[in-house]
Amino acid sequence: AYYAYASTAANLEKYINEAERDIHVYMMAHIFDKVTILQKANVDVFIAGNGKTLRELHIHGNARYDGAETLTIDNVHFSAFDNRDLIYADKTGSVERYAHNITIQNCSFEGDDDVVVVGMRLRQAYNVTIKDCTTKKLHSLGQITSVVGLTVDNVTINGLTGINLLSSCQNVNIKNSTINATEADGFAIRMDAGNAN
Repeated sequence: AYYAYASTAANLEKYINEAERDIHVYMMAHIFDKVTILQKANVDVFIAGNGKTLRELHIHGNARYDGAETLTIDNVHFSAFDNRDLIYADKTGSVERYAHNITIQNCSFEGDDDVVVVGMRLRQAYNVTIKDCTTKKLHSLGQITSVVGLTVDNVTINGLTGINLLSSCQNVNIKNSTINATEADGFAIRMDAGNAN
């Protein structure tokens, strides 16, 4: 692996998207512009947040429905105070599909009671682990559609609702976690269509 240091969205994107081998990128400043990264074959990516804020991260799985490469996001503070998804991998275009082998660890997510901030919106992703994370004032930690392999471990969720599993999510494991849903008719965990497992 090689190492890079990013203080802007442009640099973070450049280092990851142009990498030809495994890379560790260290965030050296808060980044408030949208960052879009592409998962490339045989390139493992580790983003070390150093507690810095990242407002919006888009992940493109590059249509790799069986990719082995990994993406680890560690110690990032995801935060926004307007309507947005903090982590987004929900488009259905060929390049965007199948975000995969993602570990989100030691991260915090923060929103605002007056807007809709979703921690992550994922579609057709696979092998996603969220562990040792906290949230506050989110609409929900996740709007998760047709994801295969989701583990939530030691996560504390404080928000209007918890985790919404939509359309045939499979291999979901939620453990050692606390979900405090404050909306009057809010949910901690919701399974759509009765076929999540």
